Amino acid sequence: MPGRLDTNELIAVYQDAEVIVCPFSYEKMTFESTMFFVQVAKHVNPQVRIVFLPNRLKSSVNYELKAAVDEQLAQFGTVAPALPDRVGFQRIDTVSISSDIRGVLDNSFGYIYNEYLETI
Repeated sequence: MPGRLDTNELIAVYQDAEVIVCPFSYEKMTFESTMFFVQVAKHVNPQVRIVFLPNRLKSSVNYELKAAVDEQLAQFGTVAPALPDRVGFQRIDTVSISSDIRGVLDNSFGYIYNEYLETI
């Protein structure tokens, strides 16, 4: 579900949520949108647990502000292990996920499952 805030019906979803998985990337516009979304989500549901899922991480890019972004996000939730930028993610469909991408997902999704979903 997208992190939209302009649909009143979604407010009820955010109010009842126990966990929000919030994907983001280390880009200025995405970070600003993420911060706005989580502030509203926490206002609507102060008890909700939020896990941030960094994605599209390029190994060739130096993310100078990564630590500062992670610190800001940590005020609202935890930051899961990042998902790298791989073309295989564009090939995921509702029927299958290739084995090479499944292996990449294990670290991040395993973290989310073990820390947030296993106890629900």
